[in-house]
Order: sequence, then structure tokens, then C-alpha cells
Amino acid sequence: MTKRICLYSLLVCWSLMLPRTASAGEREGVDFFCGADLNYKDVNLLRLYDVLFYLTPGVKWHIGHEWQLAGQLGLPIVNEGYDKKYNYVSLKNLSLAKQFHFGDKQHLKASGGLFSRHRYGIDVKWLYIVNNWLALDAQCGFIGKYATERVWGFDNMNTLTFMVGAKTYLQQWNTEFAVSGGRYIEKDFGIQGEVLRHFTHCTVSLFGQVHEKPSYVINGTRLAGGFRVVVLLPDKHVGKGKIRLRPASNFRLTADLNTERTLQKMYYTDPEENEREGWFSCDEVKWGVNLMDEKGGQRHE
Repeated sequence: MTKRICLYSLLVCWSLMLPRTASAGEREGVDFFCGADLNYKDVNLLRLYDVLFYLTPGVKWHIGHEWQLAGQLGLPIVNEGYDKKYNYVSLKNLSLAKQFHFGDKQHLKASGGLFSRHRYGIDVKWLYIVNNWLALDAQCGFIGKYATERVWGFDNMNTLTFMVGAKTYLQQWNTEFAVSGGRYIEKDFGIQGEVLRHFTHCTVSLFGQVHEKPSYVINGTRLAGGFRVVVLLPDKHVGKGKIRLRPASNFRLTADLNTERTLQKMYYTDPEENEREGWFSCDEVKWGVNLMDEKGGQRHE
């Protein structure tokens, strides 16, 4: 079983002493932030766990008019059992994105640059709000692989990825059901179902997957599953004006039971992207968990 923890927690205790700021969706200027990434897996018979830990400092420039330029580095701290390429400083993200909002119903986001999971290219995301309990979404990308550890290198952009899905939100219980399917970064196909329970500053979910079984997997199953936890960290910063220093926006934990850890995976175009907040500015998308108030109830828009 391979488990992955994306831990954004550096500066959290220190940040609790700082004054609270406005919503990130209203910002203009430059945010400097830092988190950490902890990965471990228990597939090695010679040691209890293989461990990889590195810091992930990043920057976001909110240019205005829904334009954003983002970048993130990986600074290795501990590597026990992972490939030696992770001993080098690497570029995790360098992307330019623009959001479009067509009223309250339809939202579009276009991105280009270097994404997570060592992918680069162009990406388009779409969200359509049908009503207060149903929304449709889709994602499409044209990507290639890149490396920035020991040497820089780029493969040809020859992979088409896409994903379509639907989400249902039950306001009374702050519970969300999501189903999606598509073609992923390793050119494999699959479908996924997920149940998410939203709390005021935290989301917990269970997910199940049915994916294409590759030819190189001799003994294995097409089924996979696991759980996720997303915790929003306090939105506090140091700095005045349009230059701010803050911790990363969220803590993410994913436990994934899978035959092959690269199957049914999609890249992130934003270094702080997570399953709770979604792809778009929370202030612009008036649906689902974005309408939750500080007591866990629903705001009236």
C-alpha cells in the first residue's frame, strides 16, 4: 500500500498570533507562502517506511482581472528510499492562469506552464451550476513530461487528458457526492466516486476508483480507494500593502490503496489546489461549501 501525505503546516503556530486578513479571492498583489510535503510508502521489505520530505516555498502574483502567476520550489530535507533525483532542488510549479465568470452559473479557467506531477502544457477547466444542489464540471489538458532535478528536460506534448463529472450538494448535512471519469496523465482511463463531508474549516472524504489495468501489472486489481482530509489553515500574514508572507493555505492528507501509484492521477495547475475549494475563486462560485458560514450553516445570497 502506498500512502501520500501533502502536509502544508510550516509557520502554522507562529501564524496563529497574526491578525486575520480578507479572503484570498479578493486579493491583489504578491503572496509569498511556504508549506511542506511529506511522502511515505511501505513497499520496502528492508525498512519500515520509505520517506521523502521537503519544503515547498511558493509565490502567487495576483495581477488583477482574475489573472494569476504562480511558482513553487521543492527543497529536499530527508530522502530515505526514494529516487536520488529527489535530492536536488526542483521546480514544482510555474504557471499563468486566467479565470472567466459568466454570471453566477458558468465559470472557466485556462492555465499554461509547468504543473504538478512533472507535467507541462495547457489546461482548461469548466464548471456549470445547474441549481443549488447540482453542478457539472470538466477538465481538459494537452501535456508532456518535464524534469527539473539533476538536469532540465522536456518531452513532447503528446498526451491528451480529460475528465468530466457531476456533483450533488446536500445543504442540510453539508455533504457532497461527486462522480467523475476520464483519461489521466499516464493515458489510462478510469472512473471515481467520492463522498465528502464538509465542516467549517475541514473536509473529510471517502473515494473509490475503477481504473484500467495496465499490461505491466501482472497481479493486481482494477479497484482502488482511500480517504482524504483537507484542513484550511488560518488566513493570516505578515506584511502591509500588496506584498504578504503567509503559511500555505491548506493541509492535505491522502491515503491511497492502489496496485500502481501512478494510475488514475491528474496534475494540479495551482500549487495550493485542493478538493474542498476546487478550481475557482471561492468568492466567485456561489455553490456548495462556498456558501457555508462560520457556524457550519448556509449563508443566504
